[in-house]
Amino acid sequence: MVSGRVRGYMLALICLSFFLNYADRQILGALIEPIKHEFHLSDAELGIMSGLGFGVFYALCSLPLARLADRWNRKYVLVLCVFVWSGATMLSGAAMTSLQLLLARLVVGVGEAGGGPAGIALISELFPPRRRGMAIAAYSTAGAIGSAAALSGGAWLATHYGWRVAFLALGLPGVVLGLIIALTTREPGRQAAAGTAAISFVQGLKMILAQRVLVFAMIGGGFAAMVISCTAWMTAFFVRSHGLSLVEAGSIMGLAIVVMGPCGQFLGGFLADYLGKRALWAVPFAVGLACLLAGGAGVLMTWAPTVGLAIALACLWLALAQVFASPTYGLAQLLVPPRLRATSHAVAGMTINLIGYGGGPTMVGVLSGAYAGSSGDESLRYAIMTVTGACSIVAAVLYFLAAQAVRQGAYDADTVRRDQASTAAS
Repeated sequence: MVSGRVRGYMLALICLSFFLNYADRQILGALIEPIKHEFHLSDAELGIMSGLGFGVFYALCSLPLARLADRWNRKYVLVLCVFVWSGATMLSGAAMTSLQLLLARLVVGVGEAGGGPAGIALISELFPPRRRGMAIAAYSTAGAIGSAAALSGGAWLATHYGWRVAFLALGLPGVVLGLIIALTTREPGRQAAAGTAAISFVQGLKMILAQRVLVFAMIGGGFAAMVISCTAWMTAFFVRSHGLSLVEAGSIMGLAIVVMGPCGQFLGGFLADYLGKRALWAVPFAVGLACLLAGGAGVLMTWAPTVGLAIALACLWLALAQVFASPTYGLAQLLVPPRLRATSHAVAGMTINLIGYGGGPTMVGVLSGAYAGSSGDESLRYAIMTVTGACSIVAAVLYFLAAQAVRQGAYDADTVRRDQASTAAS
């Protein structure tokens, strides 16, 4: 049995890896304006670079790397992935053309595709179901804080030292963290589960996709992620629509994310733990309600007549839009056998990243370009409003369908009982 001190130490390192994961992913959002002007890129091209290009490579690599994590040492998979995405982030700062920058960002996606499944699977071995929601919430919160650090710190570094230095400064700590994880931790013993040792890759995918609860929740998470992925454009939005400087806009968004992001993440973790012990169907139902509220706050934010009101609504939007993550990833761990946890997280992560973090920024960029003819400099405002409003409704409907599927018993209840029993003494 893993001691409480070791469990806490490992969780801290895994959370720190996700902090850097999201910081390296979101740093481009803080640097959109200077990169746009240096390479003469359109909003659509920037959207592809920050969204779809990253999302596609994340999707292509997540399942093979997750399968490796389920079959090999998850700690070393995490370490390898940290090295890859950190090195690629530093290479982004050395890019001399937009193509070189795009290629570097694709490699960032490759590294991050394996880091998430390995990290979440390790957390699921360390914590029992009744405490797992808050542990995953701490992990997700680290990502939100990483986004905040990237937006505020990246904008400051870009203003004072150039956008290339921002990439270099963010990539180096990952190399150090990878060494610390490799040298000071060991993988916890994996929980035994009858009949799961010989699950093949195809069999595992069939087991995951056969559960309507997971399918609805994962796709719903993808559309919920499209809502929160609009943060990639929020610095540019406040610069263009409210006349703030790059540093002002980046600092405001960074502070909003670092304060409100954890509120939403821990609210999601609390709902997963509290409702999960009482009525599992209530978990996706509550997430669906949060998606609707997040969409409403996001739409109102784009229409706010003053910068102060826009910031206040952005804070509310950021908190509500983060609620989905912990319950969704928690369901992806709870409803599958231990040998499939990294794979299940990869399927969830692939869906969420390809639809949400890949499609969201891309769609905003494309719509902004399409609206430019009629809306001019305000095109970005209308693009964010469209994506936030429409995707929040779709996400809510899918989570409500997941709740209905739970009530109809469309999940593997035996797997849930085995998980609870195997970790009852933790």
